[in-house]
This record gives sequence, structure tokens and C-alpha cells, in this order.
Amino acid sequence: MTALSLFLILILGAADASAEPPPGWMLRGTSPELYEANTEHDAARDGTVATLRSTGKVKKREFGTLMQMSDPTPYLGKRVEMTAMVRSEGIQNMGGLWLRVDGDSGTLLAFDNMHERPIVGDTGWNEYSVVLDVHPNAKALAFGALLSGEGQLWFDDVHFEEVDPAKVPLTVDDPELPTAPVNGSFEEPS
Repeated sequence: MTALSLFLILILGAADASAEPPPGWMLRGTSPELYEANTEHDAARDGTVATLRSTGKVKKREFGTLMQMSDPTPYLGKRVEMTAMVRSEGIQNMGGLWLRVDGDSGTLLAFDNMHERPIVGDTGWNEYSVVLDVHPNAKALAFGALLSGEGQLWFDDVHFEEVDPAKVPLTVDDPELPTAPVNGSFEEPS
């Protein structure tokens, strides 16, 4: 180590963030090039956490996500709760956890991205969860943390748990679908 690099470490601090998303995770979204996903040590969590942050000027509807996909077999026909610890800094639009249940050919069977209960601004470490029913014909679970707009979030301890539908409500409304076409003649007033 040169004297200059030692000096820079003393002045700037040692860089403990990796340059790549954590193993098993992918950086995706509408504009993944405007986001950076790393891991870093967090003393409050007593270990390594993942972080997702904007790296430039991001438009309100652009987002990045640190995500992965898994086999839904253990949860088929069951209600699942995805939980993680999250903290935020400077989130101007929204951040949150998300979970999606996919069917054949990528058919969306269930989805919640905390849009109705977003993480904004600066927060300390808090536990958040997303609860969805996993359809018996589900083919994949996609999940992660997302950041829409500018800011940074950290997350840790992502895990799934089967929960009792009688005791744990869904975190997103499951709309009741009509049993037949509605206003098929287009004659009913709006």
C-alpha cells in the first residue's frame, strides 16, 4: 500500500461497498443504469446489508430494483409474507419491498410493491412486509426492494413465511372480478 493510498483511506474512509449486486441478486428496473446496488457493513445491523441508490438525476417514474426470482413450490395455494428490515435516506418519490406471483408465460397472478404505503424521506431501520396469496398454478415468485426516483435505501434479512389467511390480511386489495362482461354494448352511461 502506498503512502498516498493510506492517506486517502484515512481521509476518505475505507470503501467497504462492493461494485456488484450481492450474489443471487440482479439490478433491474425501468432505468437500472441510473441506480447502483452494493453491499456494505452496517454497525446497527451488525453485519452486511444490501443498498440501492440513485446515481444521477432520475425522473419520478423511473425506478431501479434489486431483485431475484425463486420457485414458488413451497407456497403453492398458501398465503406468504415477505419481510425485510429497511432504512432510507433522501427518498423523494418512493421506495419499498415488492413481491410478484407469476403464472404461465409470465402471467401476473398477484403483485404488491408498497405503492399505497411507500417509504419516503429518511427513516431508521424498520420492518416492512408484503403479504400475497400464491396461486396453486404459480410458476415463479419475483421479489426485491425498489427505489423510484432519487434517494437510497438499505435492506437486510429478507425472508418468506407461510401465514394464516384468517389472521394475516393481504397487503394489497384483491379486487373482486365480475363473473360476466360488464357493459358489453357500451350503452350504459359512465
